[in-house]
Amino acid sequence: MTTFQMDIYLDKNEQYNQEKSKRFPDGFLYFHYLLDVDHSDVGEDRIYIDQLSQVLEFLWSIDTPAVAACDFEGQLIKNGGYRNLLLLWPQ
Repeated sequence: MTTFQMDIYLDKNEQYNQEKSKRFPDGFLYFHYLLDVDHSDVGEDRIYIDQLSQVLEFLWSIDTPAVAACDFEGQLIKNGGYRNLLLLWPQ
């Protein structure tokens, strides 16, 4: 049986700036919160990518702007939200 563990940390973004957060596409750097996700299982990248995509889908489903900044955005759902005009963006 394969198990998988992911640690998720939520913190206020010290760079938060309401006006800058509205700038597309790089305004996500100034969103109110940072969500840091770390996976502890080596060799389970597909599971990690699938589960991180589910986290993004959940955030978008509750109208929470979210963008993934990582080395593998292109493998995430909707490219991790980066440069996606169809997703919710701060107004």
